[in-house]
Amino acid sequence: MRWTEQRQPNEASAARTTKPRMNSPAEVSRRQFLQSSSAAAAASSLAVRELSAQGAASGNSSLLRIGLIGCGGRGTGAASQALMADSNVKLVAVGDAFRDRLDLSLETLGKQKEITDKLDVPETRRFVGFDAYQKVIASGVDVVLLTTPPHFRPIHIKAAIDAGQRRRCGAAHNTTALPPDTHQSRH
Repeated sequence: MRWTEQRQPNEASAARTTKPRMNSPAEVSRRQFLQSSSAAAAASSLAVRELSAQGAASGNSSLLRIGLIGCGGRGTGAASQALMADSNVKLVAVGDAFRDRLDLSLETLGKQKEITDKLDVPETRRFVGFDAYQKVIASGVDVVLLTTPPHFRPIHIKAAIDAGQRRRCGAAHNTTALPPDTHQSRH
């Protein structure tokens, strides 16, 4: 029997039975995944347009340098959308915990003719390991796209804020791993 189907010996223990959480990874449908992935890509695209417009309005015509933290499918898609959003953007740094993900992401982006000329990621700005996010943030980027799994996101957001970076998250998740003094008050 599966744990959810086990019989309880008495009412007291039946009251303590915990039900599985809703929206566990096994319960996320393909439709929900595609909706959240599409939303992440759209948010990245809008963020780049907004930041480019702010630069143009202030008379600053410099290039917007993007750093990508998290080079999986979601990160690669977000970077692609961000690079297509404006002509004045470039991907200049990438970081991931795994080298194969990073390489595959850059290979995939390099195959897209519309953005090939917007890729400027030499080996010196390709960071691998659990500290890759710190290196991307410190590499001189203007914007970081945070597309790592949600349990890493609070640490990455805090590092980006502490460094004064503008940042965009791939998807909103309710994670509360930061100390209470770093959260804004809800009251």
